[in-house]
Amino acid sequence: MSPATNTPFPTDLVRAAQLKDHLSLLRAFDDLKARVVDADAIPGVDEEAKWAYAVGLAVERFEKWAVALDVGEKELVDVLPPIDVLLVWHAYLLNPGRYAEDTSRVDALKNLPRLGRVFGAAFGHDLGAILAAEPSQQRKDAWLNLTQTPFDLLEAAAEMTQKSVACPKCRAAVLAPYATPSDTGYLQPGFELTCTCGFVIQHETLALRRFAEDLAAEDVLLAGTLPQDPVRALAIKAAILRAYKLEDASADSIMRSFDYDAKRALAIKETQVDNGVIERITSAYSTDKPFSLDVVGAVLRQGSFIDKMVALGWTQAGFAGAELDTAVVRYHGFLTLLALSPGTLLVPTLDVDLAWHTHQLMADQYANDTRTWVGRFIDHDDTIPAADLAASLETTARVWEARFGVPYTHAQGDTAKAKGISVGDYSRPSLVAFLVCPTMTMVRFGVYAFAFGWTAVTLGAATNIHKVCEQISASTSNSTRVSFPGSTSFIEDTQRWINTTVEASVCSVEPAGVEDVAEILKIVGDARTPFAVKGAGHAYNRGFSSTPGVQIALAPGLTEVVYDAGSATVEVGAGCLWDDVYAVLEPFNVSVVGGRSGGVGVAGLLLGGGYSWLSSQYGLAFDNIVSYELVLPNGTIVIVDEETEPELSFALKGGWNNFGIVTKFVLKTFPQGQIWGGPASYSAADGDALIAAAAAFSANVTDPKAAMIFGFASRNGSLSASVQLFYDAPSPPPGMFDAFLALTPVSGGFTTHSYLSIVKATAAPLLPNGVGGTFSLINITEPILRSMRNLTQTLSPAGAELSLSFGVESFQPDLLTRSNGVRSAYPASRSLPLQPVSLFSLSLGAATEDTMQTTMREYSRAGKDAAIQQGQTALAGADASVYGNYAQGGTPVEMIWGTRNAEKLGRIKRWVDPEGVMDLAGGWKVPAL
Repeated sequence: MSPATNTPFPTDLVRAAQLKDHLSLLRAFDDLKARVVDADAIPGVDEEAKWAYAVGLAVERFEKWAVALDVGEKELVDVLPPIDVLLVWHAYLLNPGRYAEDTSRVDALKNLPRLGRVFGAAFGHDLGAILAAEPSQQRKDAWLNLTQTPFDLLEAAAEMTQKSVACPKCRAAVLAPYATPSDTGYLQPGFELTCTCGFVIQHETLALRRFAEDLAAEDVLLAGTLPQDPVRALAIKAAILRAYKLEDASADSIMRSFDYDAKRALAIKETQVDNGVIERITSAYSTDKPFSLDVVGAVLRQGSFIDKMVALGWTQAGFAGAELDTAVVRYHGFLTLLALSPGTLLVPTLDVDLAWHTHQLMADQYANDTRTWVGRFIDHDDTIPAADLAASLETTARVWEARFGVPYTHAQGDTAKAKGISVGDYSRPSLVAFLVCPTMTMVRFGVYAFAFGWTAVTLGAATNIHKVCEQISASTSNSTRVSFPGSTSFIEDTQRWINTTVEASVCSVEPAGVEDVAEILKIVGDARTPFAVKGAGHAYNRGFSSTPGVQIALAPGLTEVVYDAGSATVEVGAGCLWDDVYAVLEPFNVSVVGGRSGGVGVAGLLLGGGYSWLSSQYGLAFDNIVSYELVLPNGTIVIVDEETEPELSFALKGGWNNFGIVTKFVLKTFPQGQIWGGPASYSAADGDALIAAAAAFSANVTDPKAAMIFGFASRNGSLSASVQLFYDAPSPPPGMFDAFLALTPVSGGFTTHSYLSIVKATAAPLLPNGVGGTFSLINITEPILRSMRNLTQTLSPAGAELSLSFGVESFQPDLLTRSNGVRSAYPASRSLPLQPVSLFSLSLGAATEDTMQTTMREYSRAGKDAAIQQGQTALAGADASVYGNYAQGGTPVEMIWGTRNAEKLGRIKRWVDPEGVMDLAGGWKVPAL
């Protein structure tokens, strides 16, 4: 329904109380402006000129304060700067990309974020009271000690009348008046000053000198080149220096090379640097300040937003309207659209923009929140032309209504209407821009269609799906929850381990039990509605557990874990994580063959195969399934086991979601005590020794209690190695792991753990954008490990926009024959001692999904070819299956199941699902017969 249906996000990222304190700040800014335009101490022929001069003076004061700032343990009430300086800081924070870059790039500004964290934490707490109170003498003294200027702006204006600037040409110090009758002062638009050397100093030439000095300094990155990737930033700087063809790289030489002409210098050509980056660099050097934006311009642009907040009456001291609660809800809906539409320009309304601005004022939290919940850092660009804003507002309104079923723009309150302004008006200074814009779920509005992943859903279809969601809500038990974008539960239900796999579902549903699953499956089947089933969202590929239709989330409704000591089995709900299962079983000193990393779901691993730390002892995870509770495509609930339903049991072992929805597994349990092992990382210098150790372990260790995962990662051409060791006892036999233990890891290490704790120690973090892949090996040898190390670095060299990693998984050669006669769809044959290789590509920022997909195809192909060339020729045969839980989307299913098993699965599917209901969900699909 509307984004107000449920509480947004896991907790509100901003709260109404924080918005209220922000409005108090805006009221103080408005009061300051009123004082300025009435003050005789401020020069200017009209209100606009006086305010611009005062803002310029405030920027001077802000710079003095920021570079002198020394944050200790003092209370905010004693160190908060004057309101004019807060005005400047406020506008700076509302350019979060530039602010984050500057405070990490410019040493003089590095204390700002420290105080910024204290400032941000005060929103919703004591900031309003601090602003309302008369500044304490301690606060005034702290300011005076830092800046040697009066605390009050108008008092400072009487004293601050000039400043010293260095001539861009001869470097002589020249006094520049802030204002002159001819409007040529430093704080006036026509600034012009002649040095004793005859050079005419202007804002442009001062900015040019700053650019030249940054370009010449070896240890300084250029503004606008994103120092989050310093290797890339250095490459850009080197390309620009090459373009100037300098005799030497000093600042003076750079200035002379373009004859002190800013236009010539900043028209950077033939650099092989992207034009967008060049534009960002040139815009960052528009003033002589250390900031990468024109802060005066930023403050003035924010004035229109403040004026609108004042006109709405929201800045009044007594305002505590429900509008702020609504704004918070709508802002979280806006963030949802940003997550689902990363290639689209979205325009906030005034109420949404207030919440968005408030969030940005808490800079560290804002950066973390957007990366976590939107999948990338969201910048805020207030320089977009009005015509583009208007067009994008229409787009935003269409997407909003399609997602939430309610209008985007709206008016609230007779006062607002009487003043001709609405909180639903778009906020002129604000439009979304992206520092990182991965190709994920693109919305193409030219044809009014949502093109998410592999399925295109038109706006009309989205409306029909919305009706299906409402039907599900009406037809299932009261404990089943249907959620829509903007709610906490929807975010949780649609979140994925890899952001690249996210799709824009119309709704999500959390069934309370198996009967609700049956009803839901009948409804979506009858309506021919796209759907997906999510256990934990750990699938590598978009569309496998995500959908543009109805997202069925098996947690929290289907997460019961019940241990039966008498039968040595455990019932496990399909919505569980392996962490949940191990936690229940640990007090009984038993465990199951399951996942090796925290955060991995039970269902996906069991339906695909399941390689485990215990697999060399007991086989694959699905070899140890006693029975399944399955909802067939027609809604019938059945129990499937090897004895009563042998064909379905075969199909469910590696056949994924082609035959219905599994809601419960019954698994064998095994005695489990403490284990030894852990993860560790090593420097590339230990690479050869680790390769030798890993190959020797794989070739010589025959103890089924032992296991190993080993691999390399390349990031910007820099290699690192990682090892996970496991032994199913409190300590391993002497000598087994000595080759590894002789090396000193950079991080991590090996010790005695509980089984649960070692799983949690390797929990997989949420990743922004990545692509997985795989191939199989028969033998893990030194030559193949060296080949994979070299290939990893070759495909992810210095300056690349993605990182690559691989991990080989060493098991006993008879692993696949430890199934005690269990038949399964995967692998094609159990005669080959296949060992999976896990491959992963992770975007470092600008790498598109197409780039990652293309690189991954080459990575897996070249790895397999290398193994074949080194003698593992059976990998070229039909029985050399790849592990589907790792496989890249688009892999032919015959490479997973083999032709014979694929045909058998097709026959079973035709019997189980004649209407093709499960084809409405994505994943590895059984080929039609």
